[in-house]
Amino acid sequence: MAADFFNHLRHKLENLALSSILKGQGDVACINANF
Repeated sequence: MAADFFNHLRHKLENLALSSILKGQGDVACINANF
């Protein structure tokens, strides 16, 4: 169960990172500040 949760979280973070890179490097700094 925990492994599934962490896999889900990892995919969520990867998707967030991908969209920020597409939008611009400024968004990456925002995401890093939030985690």
